[in-house]
Amino acid sequence: MITDITLAQSLKIARTMAAKTLGVEIECYVPRATRMQLDAELAAALPYRTENWNTTTRSYWKGITDCTLNNPPAGYMGAEFVAPPLLPSQMFCQLHIVLTLLNKYKAKVNKTCGLHVHTDAAGFTPKRLQYVLNHMVKSEAALDCLIQPSRRNGAPCTEREHPKRWCASNKDLLDESINTVTGEVRTGERYRYRNLNLTAFPKHGTIEYRQHGGSVDFTKIVAHLVICQATTERCRLKVPRTAEYQNPMHNVLIALKLATANIDGTLQEVEPAHRYIIRFVIERMTEFGFADRAPILSATELEVNDPVQRMSETTGQIMA
Repeated sequence: MITDITLAQSLKIARTMAAKTLGVEIECYVPRATRMQLDAELAAALPYRTENWNTTTRSYWKGITDCTLNNPPAGYMGAEFVAPPLLPSQMFCQLHIVLTLLNKYKAKVNKTCGLHVHTDAAGFTPKRLQYVLNHMVKSEAALDCLIQPSRRNGAPCTEREHPKRWCASNKDLLDESINTVTGEVRTGERYRYRNLNLTAFPKHGTIEYRQHGGSVDFTKIVAHLVICQATTERCRLKVPRTAEYQNPMHNVLIALKLATANIDGTLQEVEPAHRYIIRFVIERMTEFGFADRAPILSATELEVNDPVQRMSETTGQIMA
């Protein structure tokens, strides 16, 4: 079971994040009969408009059609809700409103839905973009433990209905010029539909992370936003092209400066609020059957009134 991250806890996390904007695209299915009411409530709660499909960055949330969502449950229609660029605290507050309303109106996701995150990469050089590519390839085995099986080990796929069609691995791009990988529309789907989409950079000045499956769950989306931004910020420094991380998730959390290692091999969060993200990682990995690969938090970091669940090293079970 995943422990919820509350809005108040997310704002504590936001204070530890870089003061750079984020974007998110939420693909889901909403009831056709109440779509207009949903749109009206969203427009009353925050800056929001409905539009035809487009990739233009707006200063408001937009609800658009999505032609890739063509397997709706009965009575539902595909929809995509796209945030404007927002600082972390703004993002979490507005995201909470949007998701509260999506859940009120019984929005659903299935394996055809994706969740895409954009992080501000203004000022990135080709060398830094290469660092992002290197890091994602090194981290792929760890990140696969946090996502649905249908979106793991994403070999390029031409089958339109298959989830991996939209978030293929980047491993085969390591030997290509970074200028080719970040090329404009001429590069087509080969470079865009990757778990890391660098073609967003020349268009929007962002890096797009596409690996996560669709969700209307606040905790999952907050955790993903934090991990994606931490990845981009980590890559402002050199990330050499080497084999994937040993003890993958343990070392990914350290690389992202969300945790440090203790002498006994356990982890300690860098900031108290990082506890919520590391807890999510441990619980998510356990949910997907990767308890034996999950990091272990130092017992000295657990608080009586705000316990972080951690794994038993012997049974792999969650312990309070």
